[in-house]
Amino acid sequence: MMQVIEYFFLAAYTLEMIIKILARGFVFNEGAYLRDSFNILDFVIVLSAYLTIITTGQDETTSSTGKKKGGVSLNALRAFRVLRPLRSITAIKGLRILVLSLLSALPLLKDTIVILFFFLLIFAIAGIQLISGNLKNRCIDIYTGRMVIDEDVNLSLGLSDGGILCGSYSCPPGPYFCGKMNSNPDNGVTNFDNILWALMMTF
Repeated sequence: MMQVIEYFFLAAYTLEMIIKILARGFVFNEGAYLRDSFNILDFVIVLSAYLTIITTGQDETTSSTGKKKGGVSLNALRAFRVLRPLRSITAIKGLRILVLSLLSALPLLKDTIVILFFFLLIFAIAGIQLISGNLKNRCIDIYTGRMVIDEDVNLSLGLSDGGILCGSYSCPPGPYFCGKMNSNPDNGVTNFDNILWALMMTF
């Protein structure tokens, strides 16, 4: 059902694009289709949609035959699907005015953005100084050498491996010690080990 709806809107957008090109010209005339930035956005979205359909068909053919085709895979073009909601900017007049107002206000916000980045940098440096490497610490069983798994701790702290963090506080009672693992929580994303990860965490 979703595929049918997607094809319906793609056909409507394509028809609108063709009518605009026939009425205004493609690129060389004054007021041509591609001389408007919003029309360029529409053109890229429609073109990426067709490229996605073509590559999806090629992937289905390849999977059905069991043979891999040579050449460059264009599966990354499926990421352009996130741009399709932007197509409504040109369709709704009030939304287009709002977007243009926001874009025109961005230069006035540059000082605010610099101050915000400055504060984020301060907290990122503080995080590096205080807890750099500490998120790799887990409670280890002395006898088995494995992490102590606690699902309640996993849910409360958002840890993907279920291990109990230690270092700033001690392990639960039992034959456990605090050891350092190779990876940080959430598949290595959550950490303050360097300034780039710390900036992303504070952001």
